Amino acid sequence: MKHFIYRNAGETVSMRFSKAKLVILAILLLVLVVMAAFAITLGDFYITIVEVYGSLLHLGDANKRIDFFVRKMRLPRALTAALVGGALGIAGAVFQRVVRNPLASPDILGITTGASLFAAAAIFFGFFGWATSLFAVFGSMLTAIIVYLLAYKKGASPVRLILVGVGITAAFGGGISYIVTRADENLAVMVLQWTTGSLALSGWDEVLLVFLALLILVPIILFLERRLSLIELGDDLAVTLGLKRETSYILLLATASILVGLAIAASGPIGFVALIAPHAARGIVGRLNGGAMLVSMFFGAILLLVSDMVAQHDLNISVPTGAITAAIGAPYFLFILYRGAKNGTI
Repeated sequence: MKHFIYRNAGETVSMRFSKAKLVILAILLLVLVVMAAFAITLGDFYITIVEVYGSLLHLGDANKRIDFFVRKMRLPRALTAALVGGALGIAGAVFQRVVRNPLASPDILGITTGASLFAAAAIFFGFFGWATSLFAVFGSMLTAIIVYLLAYKKGASPVRLILVGVGITAAFGGGISYIVTRADENLAVMVLQWTTGSLALSGWDEVLLVFLALLILVPIILFLERRLSLIELGDDLAVTLGLKRETSYILLLATASILVGLAIAASGPIGFVALIAPHAARGIVGRLNGGAMLVSMFFGAILLLVSDMVAQHDLNISVPTGAITAAIGAPYFLFILYRGAKNGTI
C-alpha cells in the first residue's frame, strides 16, 4: 500500500497521503530541526549544540547567560525565519498553481509590495507593533483585490494577473520611495530597515503571529486542494467539472494573500522564497498536489533559515536577510525565464 487515506466520519473530507511524500516530509523536518539548532549555536558568544538542547530541555544546571542567548535572542529569530519561510513557501505554491505559471509569486503579483507599502505608511503615521502587522495584512489583501479586478475581463486570466502584478509592484514601490522622502530621518531609517526584509528584531510576538497564521490557514489551503487541482486543468475543463471558477480564485488568492501579509508583518518583505521553494519541491516530488504543498512549505523554511545564517555570520558585516534571498532569487528568476522561453512554456 503506497498511500494512507483519511476520511472524516461524514465522509465530507477525504485526503490521500503518499508514503513517499511522508518520508520526504519527515526528512525535511529533521533537516529543519538540525539547521535551527545549528543556527542557535552561531554568534560572537559560541554555544555548543549540547548546551542548546540542554537549555531548551532544561537539562543540567541552569546557566542564565546561555539561557538568555538561546531563549531570548537566537531561538525566536530561528523560529521566525523557519515559520516565515514556510508561510512564503506554501503561499508561493498556491499562487503558481492558481495562475498556472512558474513565475507567479507574491513578489511578482505585487502582494509583497502592497503589504510593504501599507506597513511603511503605518510607520510613517506613527503606528507600530501589531498595528503595523494589521496594516501589512490589509495591504496584501487590498493589493490582491486590485490585481484581480484590474486583470478581470470575462475571468482573470493568468497572463493578465502577472502583467497587472508587475505594474502594481512598480507603482507601489514608488509609493514606498515617496514615504521615505517625506518622513523625518528617524522614521525614514525605520521604514528602510523594515522594507529591506530583516529578522534582526524578531521576538516571540513575531513567532506567535506567524505560527497562528500557519495553524489556521494551512489547513484551509489543504481543504481547498481539489479546487487547486481543477484550476490547473484549465478554466474550461474546470468549469465543465463543476468548479465555481471566480469563487475559487477569490478564496485561494485571499487565503494565500493573508498568509503572505502576516509573514511580511513579522519579517518585512523577503523576496524570492515564495518563487524558489515550489520549484525545489517540484524537483523532488513532481506535481504540487496534496502533501507536496507541505514539501514546498518545508523547503521555504529551510531556505530562509539558511539565508538568515549567511546574512548574520558568513559575510564581513551583517546584512538584511532579504538581501541574501534576492541575491539567490534574482538569478534563479532569470534562469526560469530563460528556460521557459526556450521550452515555449512561458
